[in-house]
Formats: sequence, C-alpha cells, structure tokens
Amino acid sequence: MSTTPDTSVDGPRAAWEVAPPASGPDATSASRPPARSPGRSRRLVAIILGLGVVVGVSIAAYLVWDDEHFVRTDDAAVAGNVVDVSPAVAGKLLSWNAHVGQTVRAGTLLGAIRVEGAAVPGAPAAYVDVKAPAAGVVVQTTAVAGQLVAPGAPLAVVADVADLWVTANVNEQDVHRLRLGQRVDVSVDALPGVRLSGSVEAIAQATQSTFSILPTSNSGGQFTKVSQLVPVRIRLDPEAMAAGLAVGESAEVTIHVQ
Repeated sequence: MSTTPDTSVDGPRAAWEVAPPASGPDATSASRPPARSPGRSRRLVAIILGLGVVVGVSIAAYLVWDDEHFVRTDDAAVAGNVVDVSPAVAGKLLSWNAHVGQTVRAGTLLGAIRVEGAAVPGAPAAYVDVKAPAAGVVVQTTAVAGQLVAPGAPLAVVADVADLWVTANVNEQDVHRLRLGQRVDVSVDALPGVRLSGSVEAIAQATQSTFSILPTSNSGGQFTKVSQLVPVRIRLDPEAMAAGLAVGESAEVTIHVQ
C-alpha cells in the first residue's frame, strides 16, 4: 500500500514559501537611512555662505574697477552731414530721377523744373535743372514729377555716409573725466556682435536740454533736479566706414578714461 504525502492545510509549509520579514528593532533600523551629522550640515552651510561672499566681493570689485576705467552710455546714435535738395525757383517739376539708396555726386542731375510764367505766347519755355548739392546717398525723397514746387521746399535728402560719426549723450557727472583723443568702443544695434573703434573728437560746452524748445528752469520754484546730458562727438576710425552704417542708427559707447 503506497503512502500519499500530506497536502492538508495543517501540513508542513512548502519549501519555496518565503518567510515573512522579520519584525522588531533590528528590522526597522536596517530600512531607515542613516541620519546626517549636524557638523556636516554646518560645514556645508558655511561653504555656501563663503562662496556667496567671494562672489559678491568679486562683483563689487569688478564694478569699482569698471567705473574707474570706463564711461558708458547707450544714449548714442550714428550721425552725419545731411543736406536737403531744394529748388531755387518756383515752377512745375517736369522730371524726377532720384530714388532712395541712390549714390550721387555733387552736381548729379536729379530733375528739371519748368519755370512758371515762361510758357507765354511767343516766349520760349525756361527750364531749370535740380542737382544734388553734395555727394552722398539719397535717404529720402518726396518729389513726384508733375507737382508744383517752390524755392526752399525740400524734394529729397542726401546723407554723406562716407563721413559719419557717433553722437553720445554723457551724464554731466562723468564729463570731467573725458579728454579729447580717448579711445572709444562703439556697438551699433544694427550690427550685433561687431565692435567699432573711434576716439573722442569734441565735447559740447552746453547740455542737450539747452537746445530744446522748453529748456529746464528753476524760475517757477517747482524745479526737480535732473541729471543733464552733454553731447560728445566720437570720430570713427576709417575702417568703420566699411561697416555699412546708416545715419540715425542706435549705438552704445564705452569710453576708455584710463
């Protein structure tokens, strides 16, 4: 007679059955991460604070050094000689050939005017040429063939882009640090990443507000003191002329005062 293994519930546990995790103080301490040492935390905080102090002192030292060696302003723009093209007589504009971007020389023919009153019975018509008054590039034109023109009324604007400079408005508190000939770094917004060189050519003997329509005054007793700006003319180096600058473009300047 064969013997059958006891498979009842009360029988021995199967060999592959995993025992439940042990309980008690030893099991709890084994699963808990080790506590951080208070001394280690204090050292970490001290290191972070020390690094912050070093960074702060370095930044402050750089700002002091920068202020001693440079005068900076972003209130600057490219400037140049700009000339209006105007007729010398009144009449009808018969032709007009100027366009924006056109390069002209002094005396370039831009159009022709028929003088009013010349076209009378039996009288020959009189014509007057309109010529460019200076060499440069046409940056604006408002004339249209067929319109009536009058002496002094602008028909176009010519800018001499071969002779440009930068006008920078410097705070009056920094003007005493400027000298003619000091080197200047110029950055033009239209040419990101390009640094142009120049030098201080002239320092105005009047503030910018002096030429405004309503200059600041304390005669009314309600004056609030505002730092004034002094225009400084910066002559660009010859190689900067090849950068393709345009009159009126915004710029930032850094003047080396030491």
